Amino acid sequence: MIIETGHIYHIFNRGNNRVKVFYNDENYFFFIKKIRTFVIPYADILAWCLMPDHFHLMVKVNFKELNNAIINHSIGRMLSSYTRALNKQFNRTGSLFQKHTKANCLTENVGITPAWYHTSGGASINIRIPKQEYPVVCMKYIHYNPVDAGIVNNPEDWVFCSYREYKGNKSIDLTNTTKGREYFDLGESKPAY
Repeated sequence: MIIETGHIYHIFNRGNNRVKVFYNDENYFFFIKKIRTFVIPYADILAWCLMPDHFHLMVKVNFKELNNAIINHSIGRMLSSYTRALNKQFNRTGSLFQKHTKANCLTENVGITPAWYHTSGGASINIRIPKQEYPVVCMKYIHYNPVDAGIVNNPEDWVFCSYREYKGNKSIDLTNTTKGREYFDLGESKPAY
């Protein structure tokens, strides 16, 4: 995972073999605590969504003297710390998350961090509204994940998603909505991808 200061990234991972990683509300809230501890010191959270078997974070890296190894190590510690706790809670062993966490740059098209989303098959998602910046499309994609999965009918109904924070519900208060409002667009009801 290559992460550069000043850019926006879509960071995501899922359960190994697509197993659940969140079994109850306590698990979700514990992971949110881990995000606060291991991600927020280096980046602003612009959007996030925790799903039963995976998570999405849209972050703007703001740590001035960021060494790529520092944030990679911090995210690795977040996942391993959560895994240890869940393994202990459910008397299980082994890895919980897939081996490689993905971090796709949303603000740079060249070099080592291209600004497009790759599916597991390697193909890029075709954005049907090319004039729309990818961070806006990605934010909608993240917020509509619970709707697309059939968990809820509206994104504001899913507690473990930043959409509610943008709508005024600050009960979790993980997101820097001031910075994120630039990419939060309610003009379209569904992501265009």
